[in-house]
Amino acid sequence: MTLAPRLDDRFIIVSARGPHKVLWGGYRWYDLDSRGLGYPDREQLQAATDRLLRLMEEIAEAYPLDPSRLFLGVFSAGAVMSGTLALLHPEQVAGAAMLGGYLPLHSEFPFRPAELVGHPFLIGHGTDDRVIPVSFARAARDYLAETGAALTYREYAIDHQVGSAQIDDLAAWICGILASVTP
Repeated sequence: MTLAPRLDDRFIIVSARGPHKVLWGGYRWYDLDSRGLGYPDREQLQAATDRLLRLMEEIAEAYPLDPSRLFLGVFSAGAVMSGTLALLHPEQVAGAAMLGGYLPLHSEFPFRPAELVGHPFLIGHGTDDRVIPVSFARAARDYLAETGAALTYREYAIDHQVGSAQIDDLAAWICGILASVTP
């Protein structure tokens, strides 16, 4: 299931994957520290955010896009990375879509929540998620609601996956943002 065909042709979509290969064939951005889920290894998370910031700079140089209209997303650890970057560098991220992820609220990173006012965030999470419990999404929702971010929150009766309803909601969310800022 892909998002690109459901979006306006004016979007430039770049898909980045984590730099660390895992045994079962996937990739990851970071390890967890000894406390487990919700606690990314601080050094690895910092290195990953630095790497993504460099990629964002390269994208802005290579493509005719307005860096102030850069949105990040979307699933699992990618959602964690997106939310983390938006909280650390709100001036470089217009908004974030976080499906099946969480915010590392206990990471002691210098988040800048006061600068998120008006930044669009979409959080979507499966109520039956056995990898990242829905309580993590609800904690992110509650945190972002306090910041003044333009928050859209959805729950779905699914496990740790991206379903067609999430893709439909994501497409509607991002296209709605584009329509609201484009004459």
